[in-house]
Amino acid sequence: MTILSMIQNVVSECQFCEDPTIVIGSTENIILQLKTIAEKVGRKMRRRHPFIELNGECTFTLVDAQAAYPLPADFDFEIWGTHWNRTNAWSLIGPLSAEEWQLLKSGTATSSSQQYRMKGLGNNQYFIDPTPGTSEAGQIMVFEYQTKSTVKPITFATGLTFGAASYCWFDGSLYYSVSGGVANGANPLTDIGINDWAVSHDIYDSFITDNDSSKWDEDILEQGIKAYYKREKKLEGWEADMDEFWSEANACYARGLGAWVSNFDNQCPDWRVQWPMPKNVT
Repeated sequence: MTILSMIQNVVSECQFCEDPTIVIGSTENIILQLKTIAEKVGRKMRRRHPFIELNGECTFTLVDAQAAYPLPADFDFEIWGTHWNRTNAWSLIGPLSAEEWQLLKSGTATSSSQQYRMKGLGNNQYFIDPTPGTSEAGQIMVFEYQTKSTVKPITFATGLTFGAASYCWFDGSLYYSVSGGVANGANPLTDIGINDWAVSHDIYDSFITDNDSSKWDEDILEQGIKAYYKREKKLEGWEADMDEFWSEANACYARGLGAWVSNFDNQCPDWRVQWPMPKNVT
């Protein structure tokens, strides 16, 4: 369901105004306000819980004599325990604390195992120790993180027309094209109609076109739009609507958590048994 259909549903239910035919480009103040509220609701949900719908993955390649690497532009926070060297099939040690990092860099401690720390506000905030050398150059690193992007553009499909500077969604990833055109391929990376699609980590938390949609169940977002609009206008019943919205949002988060399978036969299925973490060597 798109932002247009979500706002149409809210307006139809609550009779805030006449049913809109467009959202992006509308001159109707109520429609513009409902769009802004929809974006705010998404950001509030992102800050409330680490929803699985916002999980992202970052891969990068080690470079000789380069210790620091950029984080994705849409990075919110890391998901602990997901940092791996895929080339060597071992997990990284970390995140190191400020004290541990300075002990490595300023003290006498050394390590042959790869460790990481995130810090600072510079362009490169992901630090690896030891600094990669020629033997580590080319190794693939990966970690999962929580993205700030709460909105999805239209899903890629053959025959769709995209304007210049367009985004699309495909198989869990955001793509961006500078040129635009008519799509003619099975996916963005094999598209011969638009040959400059590239994976994008831009922050996508605003509705840019009427075909954009939320990363969450639309019923939840519609309830949030209704509740926050009624609160802004001090309309009767907003408290009950707000309680219902956050109850649904919390339940959505809980459903995505999953749980460990209990094991009572002294057999440990933990992945750490198969892939032990490397030990420090001093």
